[in-house]
Amino acid sequence: MRKLEIDEIKKIELEILKTISEFCDSNHLKYYLTYGTLLGAVRHKGFIPWDDDIDINMPRNDYDRLQTLLKNQHFLFNEYTELKTPDSKSYQYQFLKVFDNRTIVYEKNMKKKYKASVWIDIFPLDKLPEEKKKQNAFMSKLLKMRKYYFYTIEKKFSGNSTFGNIKYSIIKFIMTPIYFLINQKKRIAKYARKYINKNTKYVFFSLNGDSYKTIFEDNILEQTDIIFEDYKFTTFKNYDKVLTQLYGDYMQLPPPEKRVLAHSLTAYWK
Repeated sequence: MRKLEIDEIKKIELEILKTISEFCDSNHLKYYLTYGTLLGAVRHKGFIPWDDDIDINMPRNDYDRLQTLLKNQHFLFNEYTELKTPDSKSYQYQFLKVFDNRTIVYEKNMKKKYKASVWIDIFPLDKLPEEKKKQNAFMSKLLKMRKYYFYTIEKKFSGNSTFGNIKYSIIKFIMTPIYFLINQKKRIAKYARKYINKNTKYVFFSLNGDSYKTIFEDNILEQTDIIFEDYKFTTFKNYDKVLTQLYGDYMQLPPPEKRVLAHSLTAYWK
């Protein structure tokens, strides 16, 4: 196996993004560049120089339909580009990823039984109830479910506090076999779509990061085209609102000491 350089990883990720974009366009599915990928498109016209991944959002109905359409072709976009879902074996996440199966990835803090390749993350945009109290209760439970589940798939505690490490160890010991038996990743994925049939104007990024920063009215789902690495993709028409809510003054570069790769993984060609 040959280790991949960061520029090679980015090139593979861009090819995955182009494949997803073409499939979505052909099947009238909405998607949006999001998180650091959107920030990179706006501020750098491509990858943030110190970023090494690509993220997209899809509205829940399109997110579910993507899985249904690909199920008939064994979740393959082509011979080596594969959609992974919470139903996939040896896959630990509650959201979708698209893998390039010509590669192997080792995540530093993840158990070896979970096999990965160079990927793109796809996060759902889910509905929220109108009432603030219900919003907070729903998101609080979802965040807790995700946090405790993540404890059970890590190799070791990734935080710094002694109390956190003790809590982590106890939860990991008790909950790992239970979560395996009840298939907790599927339970989390299902819970995130609790309000899918409710008449509400609010949506949020349900299965990644700090959900409280990602509550928007549904008019945020209007789309626009944007250039990323010389290719045209789609994102939120009001991307300024999304980025400001996520990052504050997003056009301001971070200090040099913070311009480092965020992910701890090593990738190889098979």
